[in-house]
Amino acid sequence: MRGPKREIISRSYNLILRGALSASFSDAQCGFKAIRADVARDLPRGLFGQLLKFGGVGVLSTLAYFVLYLGMRDLAGPQVANLVALLVTAVANTAANRRVTFGVRGDDGPCATTRAGSSPSASGSG
Repeated sequence: MRGPKREIISRSYNLILRGALSASFSDAQCGFKAIRADVARDLPRGLFGQLLKFGGVGVLSTLAYFVLYLGMRDLAGPQVANLVALLVTAVANTAANRRVTFGVRGDDGPCATTRAGSSPSASGSG
């Protein structure tokens, strides 16, 4: 027999399953996982910092795109300038977010990460 706390958690989870996912099954071994209180308290602070860094990288990336596009538009034409500015800033944005926002360091480089991240969308499967 379940206690009242476990019953409420189980029923709430089932309500989420049916409401959000239109699932016709219930419980599914209750995929609900608990989190330690100290970890939960630190989570919003870390996420907020990550959000600020992500936004900062985005703003700088947009400014870099704008400067590159304007600098190349008259020389190469608007379509070529757009393509080059987009490619350069996409790779730079990915590298900056990996390092600054998410703290990922590795030797695969930004081109490999950008290629891996964009291949599903380029193939139409993402």
